[in-house]
Amino acid sequence: LGEGSGGGDGDIRCITFAAPAVANEALAAEVRRRYAWPADAQLQRMTRAYGSRIGEVLTTSAAGMGAEIAPGLHEAELHYLQREEWAARPDDVLWRRSKLGLHYSAQQRDDVAQWMASEGAGARKVG
Repeated sequence: LGEGSGGGDGDIRCITFAAPAVANEALAAEVRRRYAWPADAQLQRMTRAYGSRIGEVLTTSAAGMGAEIAPGLHEAELHYLQREEWAARPDDVLWRRSKLGLHYSAQQRDDVAQWMASEGAGARKVG
């Protein structure tokens, strides 16, 4: 270990902790070139959540994502979570696969639950 390894220098720690953020920003920039429609906050959340699999979730237009069930959460994302991540219940989406439940009101969480109970039923991939 060289000079600064005790944390006093800060350069190594900065680079180490900055690397994921830089990679995420590069991915977000690439996704932004391909998909112009998502709002910045939604794009950032989805890029962090799905990484290189984001193309399996996003569509070329907002209309292709289906209805917005809760702020920034569309039917296409819910279908993806059911199909690929086996999200079967609202808690799987709101708390286990994401922490969106922290940001949604009780009504918005209920909207997700209602969608999962009706529209989302049977969307999971079998086999």
